[in-house]
Amino acid sequence: MQKYNDVYRHFQEILNNPKYFKKIIDNVNEKYNNQNWKNLSIVQPEQISRKWNEVFNQTNISVMATIGDEKSPVPMRATTGVETFTGSIPAFGHGFKFNVDDLLLAEEANITGDAVLQYLAGTYINRAGAIIQGIHNRINYFVYQAMGQGIISTTDANNPDGVKYTYSYDIPTQNKQCAKGGATAKWTVTGATATADPIADVQRWCEILKDNKGVANPMLVMNKTTFKMFVKHPAVISQLGARMTTLSTLGMENISDANILSKLREIFDIPPILVVDAKMNVESDGKITSVNSPFPDNIVSVLPIETPFDLYHCPSVYSHITKSDIVTSTTENGLIYSMKEVATNGLETKTSFQAVAAPILRRPDCLIIADVNFYSSDGVKSY
Repeated sequence: MQKYNDVYRHFQEILNNPKYFKKIIDNVNEKYNNQNWKNLSIVQPEQISRKWNEVFNQTNISVMATIGDEKSPVPMRATTGVETFTGSIPAFGHGFKFNVDDLLLAEEANITGDAVLQYLAGTYINRAGAIIQGIHNRINYFVYQAMGQGIISTTDANNPDGVKYTYSYDIPTQNKQCAKGGATAKWTVTGATATADPIADVQRWCEILKDNKGVANPMLVMNKTTFKMFVKHPAVISQLGARMTTLSTLGMENISDANILSKLREIFDIPPILVVDAKMNVESDGKITSVNSPFPDNIVSVLPIETPFDLYHCPSVYSHITKSDIVTSTTENGLIYSMKEVATNGLETKTSFQAVAAPILRRPDCLIIADVNFYSSDGVKSY
């Protein structure tokens, strides 16, 4: 076992070099450079203040709650998990342990020579990747929640070992829309008595942004379930069938969703659609559970296709740590902070990651959230 311990300590020496530690973290993070939050937001320069009222003054966003203790440690993870919120702008993070148990696994697998170091490096990199992906997943979760619900909210289900946090965007009442007509106008009504007209509803929502807000190029956002309901809705197929001989002949089951969408855009000027297919997990007491999509069923959001969010962020508390036995770094251009610390026996490493960030809608007045399982005579959802 002493030989394995020597290799482990050599690996720790590599991690203790700030240059190599940053290189490892940057390389791992590079795998997640195609995340949706990057396509939907522009990362703003790091700001020092964590107070929402400064962001409120700049972006016209109302604050519902501020919670947390900025010095709280982040939870250690066995794999991707959940986060803790601290301060005024939410801070979220988690980490993982790397210890003598990993050496025992290498010994039991009879891994020898240089392969031991490669095994340790591979194990560390894989765990770091899972944890960093969890940071990106939380930002994605924020963005999807904001577009589909007009809020960011943590619950026991999506943040089981964190704190409760709710942040509401200032969405105008008239931007909360629904199907226009009577009870049978809901998209979820598809029988013989249905009067639903999804195409007309979508066109009306787009016109609201174009006529009232000056948005020339809107886009639609819906989750996968709602998207399939839309493109295969009997009313949609019927209207397309009147324009497409092949559709009437073959039947809708033989036409792909992509082809139907293409024809909808061509014939009815339906804007591009972002389909949210978010499958995310959280961890509580070592148990991994899946959470509901942050973008709910039966919701269609309409907003400008131009990047709708600014991502505000602040320094992590890790930036103030100067202890000689702790290595700190950043990745994602300073958005994600990392910290590596070694236990006194030298045979356990804790690596933590934290970001202090939130997506801020550039124009909350240009987000329409429509509940297609709701109806009203004027198409405005009343509560």
